[in-house]
Amino acid sequence: MKNQKLTVIFKCLGWICLIFLTLMGFSMHWMLVTWSDLTFEEVLFQLSAIQGTGNGMITQYIVNNVVPVVVIFSIVFILRFIVFKKDTWKKNLVRAVSVFGIGLFLFYFTSSAIKLDLFAYIKGQLFPGTFIEDNYVDPQSVNIDFPEKKRNLIYIYMESGETTFADKENGGAFDENVIPELTALAQENEDFSGADKTLNGGLSLYGTTWTMGGIFAESSGLPLKTDVGKNKMSTMESFAPELITIGDILDDHGYNQVYMIGSPAIFGGRDLFFKDHGNFEIKDYYYMQDNGIIPEDYYVFWGFEDKKLFSFAKDELTELSKKDEPFNLTLLTVDTHFEDGYVCDLCENKFDEQYSNVYACSSKQITEFVDWVKQQDFYENTTIVISGDHPTMDQNYCTNVDPSYSRKVYTTFINAAATPEKNERREYSTFDAFPTTIAAIGATIEGNRLGLGTNLFSSEETLLEKYGESSLNSFLKQRSEFLSKLMDTDTVEYKDYTYLHNATVDVQKSDEGKFSITVRDILEIGEGIDKIDLCITPDGSEKETVYPMVYDGFTTYEALVDSLSIPGNYGHIRVEVTGLSGEKYNVYETDTDIYLLSEDYISYLKKLREYLDEGRDITILTSAMKDATLNFTAPMGKAMNDLGFETDFLNLNKQSYYGILDQESVTEHLSRDYLTYTGSFSDGTTYKVNSGGKFAGNTSHLIIGDTDYSNRTPGFNYLVYDNTSSRMISNASYGTYYHPLDVDLKMTSYDAVNNLITVEASNVRGIRKWEQDNKSVIKYFDPKDQSTLDFSVLGLNDENKTLSATFEYSASLNDQIQLQLNVAGSRGKVRTTESITSLEFLQYSDVNEYLSYIGKRDDIAILLAVNTFGALYPHAGSFEDLKTLGLGSQGDLNVENLRCGYVAVIDDGKIVTDKLQNQQSEDYAEDSGTLSNGTEYSIKSTGYDIGSGTSICLNGTDYSLNRVGLNVVIYDLNRNEVVDTAVIKWVDSYMVSR
Repeated sequence: MKNQKLTVIFKCLGWICLIFLTLMGFSMHWMLVTWSDLTFEEVLFQLSAIQGTGNGMITQYIVNNVVPVVVIFSIVFILRFIVFKKDTWKKNLVRAVSVFGIGLFLFYFTSSAIKLDLFAYIKGQLFPGTFIEDNYVDPQSVNIDFPEKKRNLIYIYMESGETTFADKENGGAFDENVIPELTALAQENEDFSGADKTLNGGLSLYGTTWTMGGIFAESSGLPLKTDVGKNKMSTMESFAPELITIGDILDDHGYNQVYMIGSPAIFGGRDLFFKDHGNFEIKDYYYMQDNGIIPEDYYVFWGFEDKKLFSFAKDELTELSKKDEPFNLTLLTVDTHFEDGYVCDLCENKFDEQYSNVYACSSKQITEFVDWVKQQDFYENTTIVISGDHPTMDQNYCTNVDPSYSRKVYTTFINAAATPEKNERREYSTFDAFPTTIAAIGATIEGNRLGLGTNLFSSEETLLEKYGESSLNSFLKQRSEFLSKLMDTDTVEYKDYTYLHNATVDVQKSDEGKFSITVRDILEIGEGIDKIDLCITPDGSEKETVYPMVYDGFTTYEALVDSLSIPGNYGHIRVEVTGLSGEKYNVYETDTDIYLLSEDYISYLKKLREYLDEGRDITILTSAMKDATLNFTAPMGKAMNDLGFETDFLNLNKQSYYGILDQESVTEHLSRDYLTYTGSFSDGTTYKVNSGGKFAGNTSHLIIGDTDYSNRTPGFNYLVYDNTSSRMISNASYGTYYHPLDVDLKMTSYDAVNNLITVEASNVRGIRKWEQDNKSVIKYFDPKDQSTLDFSVLGLNDENKTLSATFEYSASLNDQIQLQLNVAGSRGKVRTTESITSLEFLQYSDVNEYLSYIGKRDDIAILLAVNTFGALYPHAGSFEDLKTLGLGSQGDLNVENLRCGYVAVIDDGKIVTDKLQNQQSEDYAEDSGTLSNGTEYSIKSTGYDIGSGTSICLNGTDYSLNRVGLNVVIYDLNRNEVVDTAVIKWVDSYMVSR
C-alpha cells in the first residue's frame, strides 16, 4: 500500500515536472522570437522589477505560452486516461510527450543560453575586471562650472527610438523613411555627424539595452549591472546611493526637476532612481489618476498615451517657466514600445506595418512638441535633448535590416549652448550623453569626461572610438567590484522576531478588574485535550505562576488573572496543553504586554487608545502590506482615527502606508511607492518602518536594531514600544486584506449501516491557496468526551474545487458531534470553523428545508444573530425565508436594514425576541433572559457601522460561530444541550454551513 502511494506521488511529480519543462520551453521560444538583443543581465533585472508591466505583455505571455501548454496536456490526459485502453499505447504516449517536453526545453534552453550570451555572463562573473574602475571619472572629482544664468533642460527619452527607421539615403536602414520629421530635426540640429548629413546616434552597449538600463546609462555614464538577488527593485530603499548622476548635479545647482511618464514609474525602479538622484517630482500614470487629471478607470497600453503626455508636458512647462529657478523636465514616451506600439487617434495608416505607423505618429508628435517649445518665451534659454532609450526589442520589425548595419538610438541636441570643436562624425555610445548634456546647458567640465562618457562637443576621444564596440562590450561584461560598490544599496539582512502561536489568545478586563484570558483555535495537537494551563512570569520575576484554565464545553478555555499581579502588564506568557496521553504541548509563548493580546482588531486599537489616555509613554508603529484595506471596514478606519492616525483609510487604494504615533505627534505617509522611514524613540533607540503596498513589493518591516518585528501579514502590522522601559511590548498584525474566515461545510451523505459520514468543504474564504490535496484535516469527537477525538485528511476534488472526507462515527441520530475544520493554506493551517451539531440537523444544508424542519420541531429553542459583514452580500431570498419562522412580521427584515444588527429567539415555538437594531440610538441588537426550561441566555448582534459580530450565550458559553451571515444555535430544551450550531451563508452560496 505504501509503495503504491509513493508510485502515485512520483508519477504526479513527473507530470508536474513535464508540464513545467514544456511551459519553460514555450516561454523561452516566445522570449527569443519576441525580444531582440536580450542579455542575461537584462533578464535578471526585469525579473526583479516586474511590477508595472503592461497588461498587453502579460496577456501575450498567457496566450502564447500558457494556453498552448494547457491545450496540449488536456489532449494528452484525455488520450492517456480516457481514450487509450491498451497499456502499450499509454506508455508510448507518455514516452512521446516526455521526449517532446524535455527536448523542447533543452533545445530552447541551449538557444536561449547562446542568444543571451549566458556563458559570457558566467565568465564575466568568474573573472572580474578593472576596466570600469580604470576609466570611470567621478563627477565629484572634477570641477563642473555652470554659467551665472543657468539654462533649462528638456530631456525626451523616446521609447525604442532608433536612427534605423530613417531611409537609407539619410543614414537609416529602411527603404522608406518612417521618421521624416525626426530625421529633419536631427539634421537641423546636432547629432555629431559632422559635415555628413546622414543620421548619427549613440550605440547601446552591454547593460544599457532596456529602458532602465538606457536611462541609467544616459544619466550616469555607466551600465546597469546590479546584484538583483540582493536589490529587488520594487523594495530597494535606495538606488545606487554612492553614484552621482546628471539629476544629482542639477539638483545641487537649484533646478526644479520633474519626471513625466505615461506608465507606472515603479516599473524597473524608475521612480526610486529619479527620486534618489535629483529629487525629481514624479508625475506618472498613477499621479495623473490620483489628481483627477485622467479618469480612475482610464488605461490604454501601459497607462496613458503620448498624446496626453505631451499635452500634460506643455502645462507643466508653463508652470515651471513661471518660477525663478531653472528647470529640468524629463519625459519618457511609451507609444513606440514593442510589440507593434500603440495606435492613437492621431496615427495615420500610411504604412503596411502598424509599428511603422506608430513610429511615424511619434515622429510627428515629438516634432510638434518641439515646435511648440520654440514658440515659448523660455525657449531662448532652454536646451532640448531627444534620445532613444534603447533599440527596439521587437524581433520581427528589423528582420530585413542588413546585419552589418550598426543600429543606434536616435540622438539630437537642440538649442545647445555649445558647439563641437571638431566638425567630424563621432563614434559614441549612450554613456556619452551624460557629460554632453551637461555641456549642452552651458556648463564646463574639467577634462570633458564624466562616468564612462565623453563630452561630444569636445575633441576628447570617446571610449567607443578608443576601443571599438566589440572590445568595449567584452570589458563591460566583466564583473566589476568597483561598480558593485557604487551600486550597493547597503541592504542589511534582519532576523525575524519569532514566537510560538499555535493558538489564539485574547485578553479582556472583567468587571472586577481582572484579566479574562481566553485560549481557542488550538492547532498541532493530535489527541484529545485533558487540560490547559496558562503560565505567566511577570516582568522582573523568575517565578512562573500557573493558572488552570476552565473549558466552556465548546471552543474556549479561560483563566482569570489579577492584573495587579503583572506589573505594567508585561511578562512572559506560555500556554501549555496536556493531552489525554499525558504528553505536554506548548502552543503559545512570547514576551509581551499581556493586556494588549487581542483577537479582534478594533479591540486592539481601543486598548492602545486606553494606554495613551492613561499617559503611558509609548510609540506605536504601523505598516500596511499589500492591499491592506481590501476587506477593511468603516469601524476599523474610525478606530484607527480615534487612536490618532489621520489618514482616510477607506481610500488607501492599495497603496503603501506607514504611521508613527506617540503622545506628542503623528507621522504618516501614503504612496504608491515603496516607503521607508527611519526615526528614534525618545530614549534614543533607532527604528525603521517599511511598507510595500500592492504596487510596491507587498511587504512590511518594523525594525529595531537587527530584528524585524513585523509579522508581514497582508493588512496592518504593528509594533508598540515602551519608552519608559525601553523595549518592544507588542507586535501584532491584522489581516484586513483577507476576507473573514469562512467556509461552506456540509454533510453530503450518511451511511447508517456502516456509520460513515461524508463531509464536503468548499468556498474557503480568508485563506489563500487552500486548494491542496491531503493537507487539510477535519477532527470529530463527542464534545463530552475528548477521548473520542479522531481526524480524517481531506482530499481535493480538482474538478469542482472541494475538499472532502469520509469517516466512521458511530453516533445515533441526535447524539452531539463536534467538528473542527483545519484548512492548510499559504499561512499554514488555520482553524476555519468549529461547530457542535448532530446527525438530525447536519443532514440539512438547504436553507428552506432547514428552516422548515426547525420551525416544526418541538422542544427546542432557536437563537439567531446576524453577522452584519455578511449583510453586505445578502441572498435575495434570505429575508423572505426567515418569515417561515414567523419572524420579521413587521417588515423590518429588508434590504434597507442591511447594516443593522438583528437577533431573534424562538422558545418552544413561541417568538420571544424579534429585534432589529435601531441605528439612531443603538450600537447593536441584544436580548437576554431565561428559556422555558430555566436556561439563561444572552444574545447580541453588533451593527456593521460599529464593527460586526455576534454572540449567542447559553449558561455563559458562547455558541455562536460568529461567521458571515445568520448565525444559528439550536438548543434541546429536554436534554439541556446544544444540538446544532450553524450559519446560514449569504456569501458565495445560500446554504446552511457548519
